[in-house]
Amino acid sequence: MKIILAGFNTDIHNEHKIKSPETISAAYARISRAKQSVDKLREIAADDVKSARKSNQNIIFDLGHSSIAEHAVFNFDIIDVSRLVAEYIQHHRLASYTEKSQRYVKFNNSYYIPDNIRSIKLKKEFISFCDECFSLYETMLNVCKEKNIESGSAKEDIRYILPLATLTQMGMTVNARTLEYMISDLNSQELLETKSIANALYKCVNKLTPSVIKYIDERELLKKVKATPNYSKTKDIELIDFTVDGERKIIASMLFEKDGISYKKAYSLAKCGKRRKDIAKEMFSQMALWDRPLRAFENAYFTFNINLSASAFAQLKRHRISTINAQAYNLNMKPIVPETIKKIGYKDKYLKLAERANGLMKKLAEQNSCLSEYACINGTRRNVLISMNARELYHFIRLRSDGHAQWEIRDISNRISEIVKEKFPVIFALAGGKDKYNSLKESIDGL
Repeated sequence: MKIILAGFNTDIHNEHKIKSPETISAAYARISRAKQSVDKLREIAADDVKSARKSNQNIIFDLGHSSIAEHAVFNFDIIDVSRLVAEYIQHHRLASYTEKSQRYVKFNNSYYIPDNIRSIKLKKEFISFCDECFSLYETMLNVCKEKNIESGSAKEDIRYILPLATLTQMGMTVNARTLEYMISDLNSQELLETKSIANALYKCVNKLTPSVIKYIDERELLKKVKATPNYSKTKDIELIDFTVDGERKIIASMLFEKDGISYKKAYSLAKCGKRRKDIAKEMFSQMALWDRPLRAFENAYFTFNINLSASAFAQLKRHRISTINAQAYNLNMKPIVPETIKKIGYKDKYLKLAERANGLMKKLAEQNSCLSEYACINGTRRNVLISMNARELYHFIRLRSDGHAQWEIRDISNRISEIVKEKFPVIFALAGGKDKYNSLKESIDGL
C-alpha cells in the first residue's frame, strides 16, 4: 500500500517558503467579519501562517464553523489497496475518485493478504485460493483470445472470478473536512488495511495543515458491523417506496419558482395532467444532452432494493448523491455467471471456485465478519437499498443505460428506467441512455 500526497491548493500569489491551503481557509474565514477585500485577506494570511493556523483552529473547532475546512483541498495517489477497501474509501460522498478499471485493464496476480488472519493454515489457504482465482482468470482470458472473443467484453466478464482482495489504485480529490471524517471512519473499522490507510493519509497532511484536521480517532459509532444475511432475494430490482405524488410536487415546485405564486396554489394547478405535460415539454425542449433537469426534480424520491454482484456494486456506489445501505455479501445466493464464461464452457469451474470462496469466507468470518469479504469473488451477490431523487435518477439512467455501460449495471438501469417511467411518465420522458437521447427528445411532442 502506498499513499502519496500528489497536490493541494495554495495561494497562487504566495511566494513564501511555507505553502499551505490553510492560508486560503483562514483568509476566506475572515471575509464575513473583515472590511478588507478578499485578495488583501489572502495576502495577510500568507504573510503570517502561524496566525492563519490559530485563526483556523478557533473558527473551525472552537466556534464550530467546519465548512471553512472545505476550502483546503488535497489530491492523493492511492496505490495497491484492495478492491474491498476501495469500497470503504469511496463510501465517502463529498470527494472525487477515479479508479483503475477491471473492465479495461488486465490485472496481474497481485492481492492483499490480511495480516490479522491468525491461523497460519488459514492464511496459506487464503493465498492458495487467490492464486487459483488469478490462474482461472488468466486461463479464461486466453480461451477468449483463442475463440476471438473481443478483448473488452472478455475482460469485462472474466473479472467476475477475481477476489475483492485484488489490488487496485485510484486518484482521490478531497477537502479537509471530508478527509478528517474519512480518516476517523477508516480508523474505526476492524480491518488493519483501513487503519493503515487512515494513518498514511493523516501523515501526508498533518504537518502541512495542522489547523484544519483534528478529530481523526476511531469512534464506536462509525464501526461497520455486518451481520451475515439470512435470506435470499428473488427479484433483482424491487421498488420499495417512492413519492406518490412526486410528479405533481416537481411541477408545483417549478411553478412556485417560475410564476412566483404560493406553493399551495402551484400544487393545485399541477393537478391538471395537461398543465404538467406542457410545463415538462417546455423544460425538455431547452435541455441539451449534457444538461440535468432543474433542481425541482429533487422533490421526489425513489427507493429500490437491488440484488447485484460486487462488480455492479463497484459502479453503483459511484453515484454518491444517493443513500446506499448495503448488506454483507450473501453466501446464500449463487453468484452471477456472465455470458462469456458460459460461452467458453467454464461455468462449472467458475461455480466450483465460487463455492470454495464461500467456504473460505465462512472460516474467515469466525475471526472477523468484515475480514471474510476479502475472499468474495466479483460475482458474489449482495442486497442493496438505494434511494435517489428524480434528478439524480436522470443522471444515473443517462450514464448506465447507455450502450457503452457494463451489461449488468445497464440491465439494472434499464429496469429502473422502466419502473420510474411507469410511475411518472411525464417527468421521466427524457430518461434513457446517452445514445438514445436524440430519439427520446424527438418523442417529447407525443407527450
